[in-house]
Amino acid sequence: IIKTLETYEKNIGLDFDDRKYTLPMKYSLVCRVGNPSKVDEADARFRKLYKKFVNDLCKADIIFGYRVKGYSHLTGTSCFKESKDKALQMFLKIYTETEDAYITDIIGDLYYGGTETLEPFYEMAYQYYTISALNGNQTSMLKVSDMLCRGRGTVRSEHVGKMMVFNLFDEAYRDFCRYNPESLLPDVTVRMGMIFDTGIDTKVDKLEACKFYNIARYSLKK
Repeated sequence: IIKTLETYEKNIGLDFDDRKYTLPMKYSLVCRVGNPSKVDEADARFRKLYKKFVNDLCKADIIFGYRVKGYSHLTGTSCFKESKDKALQMFLKIYTETEDAYITDIIGDLYYGGTETLEPFYEMAYQYYTISALNGNQTSMLKVSDMLCRGRGTVRSEHVGKMMVFNLFDEAYRDFCRYNPESLLPDVTVRMGMIFDTGIDTKVDKLEACKFYNIARYSLKK
């Protein structure tokens, strides 16, 4: 706090570009921007300062800096061009410090789809999706289920993959009833409809398939 106050006093009367900034001040400014894409609305001077601050946070090995830079490279901004390679590098740094389920899922996506220099790596994608799923990420659970059913990146086990979808239904339904905008009920019920449509353990039930397709259609409208 004392260092920040001293820096503030030194900055009085100085031009925007000539001021000195402590690490907490840099963190605060980057944090205030929020979504990295919002920096595109700022003027060139601010964007230059923002980019420097994000890079300084990364040099200081601050997870928040890696997170901002990773998301920026994931979609591309005026400060950081789109680069799946660099996004993967940033998210892997975060993973070494914290097994954040959402970040782990993104790492899985990058391995699954490949980057500028990396071909799709299904085995590695499956590993990260599984870690994310075990940490409670429902989206990753569906991805693990799909990969098990197809035998992509892992040994094929259609039965286990389909059972994972059934196990997700109750939680997805509860989320939907709580008006959770991230509820996966449409995705889960479409898959359940497909399971009954094509059969599970050789059993086909067209009526049940129709029921779940209708639930999916209804939940998409809400």
